[in-house]
Amino acid sequence: MQHVYVVHGYSASPEDHWFQDIKNQLSGDQTQVTLIHFPDSAYPDVMAWQGTLDHHIPKIDDTTFFVAHSLGVISLLHFFHRHQIQYLGGMLLVSGFREALPALPELDDYIAQSQQIPQTLQLRAGAYMYLSDHDAYVPPEWSIRLALELNIPYEQIAHAGHFLAEDGYTTFPALVKRLHHMLRA
Repeated sequence: MQHVYVVHGYSASPEDHWFQDIKNQLSGDQTQVTLIHFPDSAYPDVMAWQGTLDHHIPKIDDTTFFVAHSLGVISLLHFFHRHQIQYLGGMLLVSGFREALPALPELDDYIAQSQQIPQTLQLRAGAYMYLSDHDAYVPPEWSIRLALELNIPYEQIAHAGHFLAEDGYTTFPALVKRLHHMLRA
């Protein structure tokens, strides 16, 4: 059985945007999908969010996959560092970053406390970053820098905003297709 964890970001929940669609499309006999719900996502706390990941992710191996969005990306990478995770099935990152966001200064402390990320990750089925050329919160260069630092390919999508429902992202067909492919690899 393969396990996919979906990690939302700031001011979001598992019911928002395209997260539930991933679960609906991928849950089945061979795949379990867990939508992680962080407490008080409008006021994220590093310890609380890391504790939530600790609680929901008991083990990671080559059958474990992750999808993370925005603040969920740096949270997930910090979790990997804390647990010295080096090997997993794969991951898809959306609007990832490591730098303070001028549009969201209220996240500066959280971001500063989450800077430790793994130096190397071995991914059985690979990893991929999606970013937008027109993101109101995360400058595309920052997602590109993180992708290069992680040594993973990326795709810049025109006019995708921050991949939120209000940007037209209640489903994310390209991500689901790539995740299907990764799960079969």
